Amino acid sequence: MLERLRNGIWRWRYPFAIGMAVLALLLRLLLDDYLSKVVFITFFPSLFVVAVLTDWRAAALHLLLGVLLIWYFVLPPAQSFAFERDTPATLLAFLAAGGFVIGLTAMLDTQRRKYAAAAQRADLLYRELRHRVGNILQLCSSLLRLRAQDLEPSQQQIVTDAATQLTVIQRLHDRIAGSEEMVALEAPLRELCEAVMRFAPGFNCALNCEGVTLPRNHLIPVALIVHELLNNAVEHGVDGKGAGNVTVEAKPEPANSGWRLSVTDDGPGLPAGFS
Repeated sequence: MLERLRNGIWRWRYPFAIGMAVLALLLRLLLDDYLSKVVFITFFPSLFVVAVLTDWRAAALHLLLGVLLIWYFVLPPAQSFAFERDTPATLLAFLAAGGFVIGLTAMLDTQRRKYAAAAQRADLLYRELRHRVGNILQLCSSLLRLRAQDLEPSQQQIVTDAATQLTVIQRLHDRIAGSEEMVALEAPLRELCEAVMRFAPGFNCALNCEGVTLPRNHLIPVALIVHELLNNAVEHGVDGKGAGNVTVEAKPEPANSGWRLSVTDDGPGLPAGFS
């Protein structure tokens, strides 16, 4: 917000500095009965505002203009540039204090700009790294699929499954990059279910995990487990019917002891005596 305000004022910084000096003088004259012994009290806040919202040049203009305005309108004899005994000391004190305010504000602004530039560079590097990691995962997945074509049919499925898992990781990586520490489980699992069902016509996947969150670094392992279970349900859980229903459910356990994840289908189940 401060940066937007600075950008809006920047073009008019010198008129803004002059206007703030005039405003400080008017306020000082208006309160003259109460502030007769505090000559520059209204100029310090306005000087600080100008220094923060503009630059040291506009602030210096405000400071010099404030000296002239106070000298002419406030210091006795009023409406003259006459020198009384205390006039030089009063003006020099204001110049010194105002110069200190301008110098301190300029130093803080320089540091702020350095930190802002460093933060912007760090954000740029992070986004570049995130983009490269996603590209590398996608490239590895494509290379595995390409190499699988040269393998025996019995080996192709193993390599293809590995490529698919890399694709899942790449999509989840893109989704959770830059997210909060805790991630809602529903959206990534819904995307995962839709991806699996796209290659399994005749199957339906119901998802029920609304309100469940987990740490960001747990999302990829959980998603890989769900992906494997979905593939198994599609391939084996319906007993060769070529169609069926799969349900993915995550619900909190009682007494805040965690949550339970289940993937079920409407197939016949395990055969008798299965080990």
